[in-house]
Amino acid sequence: MSGKHLIVRGENFELGAVILLNGVQERTVSDSQSPKTTLIGKKVGKRIQPGDKLQVRNSNGAISEEFIFAGP
Repeated sequence: MSGKHLIVRGENFELGAVILLNGVQERTVSDSQSPKTTLIGKKVGKRIQPGDKLQVRNSNGAISEEFIFAGP
C-alpha cells in the first residue's frame, strides 16, 4: 500500500487488467514503468481490510487465484 493506493505486483498483466476487491472491480491503472507486472488500485488502500479477497482480472476475462489480504 502507498497512501490510499493499493499496489499489486504479478506477472503477465494485460492492458486493461483490473483489481477485484471481494469480487468488485476497482478503479485500476497500469504502472507506466512496469505495465505488465504492476497495477495500482486508486483509493483501494483506504478501504481494504485484513481478510478481504483480492484478484486480478485480465482484459481477456481470465481471473487470477484469490489472495487474502493479511494487512499492511
